[in-house]
Amino acid sequence: MTDASPANSPAPDPAQAVELVLAVTRGAWPATDAAVGDLFATLGVRPVDTDTDTGNDDNDDDDDAGAAAGQTWPSPVDIRRLEVSFGGEVYASWMSHAGDFLGIDLQLYNTPSPNDPGTRLGYDRILALLGQNLGTPTEPWDDEEIPPRQWEVGRWRILLHLFTLRDSGVMLSVDDAAIADRAEREASARQDAAHAQAATHRP
Repeated sequence: MTDASPANSPAPDPAQAVELVLAVTRGAWPATDAAVGDLFATLGVRPVDTDTDTGNDDNDDDDDAGAAAGQTWPSPVDIRRLEVSFGGEVYASWMSHAGDFLGIDLQLYNTPSPNDPGTRLGYDRILALLGQNLGTPTEPWDDEEIPPRQWEVGRWRILLHLFTLRDSGVMLSVDDAAIADRAEREASARQDAAHAQAATHRP
């Protein structure tokens, strides 16, 4: 259980955001579309019907043209909107790879100015709550002014990231580590193939 947030907590409530990602880690990985639907119902979120064409059809002529021009191929991850019941503004999405559920991403406390104090407050509250529930995080890479924080919970990986340079925002995500790694390998392979194909078209 997460602690209740103070009355002056930023919106959306950091405790609600943390509770959502922790709830994902408590259940079994959803192996079917029906199980994904059950997970969303448990979390109190709802998929948003939008145009979800990500251009991931490998037989599309546009992919070949992009590769020939030296562009990378589209991401192998399918990203779709989610509607959450939080107060305040939040951009929520869920991801899949090759039909397998990958995870959920929350974009929180976004403002157009750098180093926004409200954004930092939301980040600090989320970091404290995750630390209370999951212990000390690791830092998967340290080449940023504020490194992202990561927790491993069984097969799941929770990532918290603060952005402050050009604008301000917090990313909180939970994903299946094995599927995320698989998607990253496929994305790298697509990029390598695109570069190789572009090289063969150079005069």
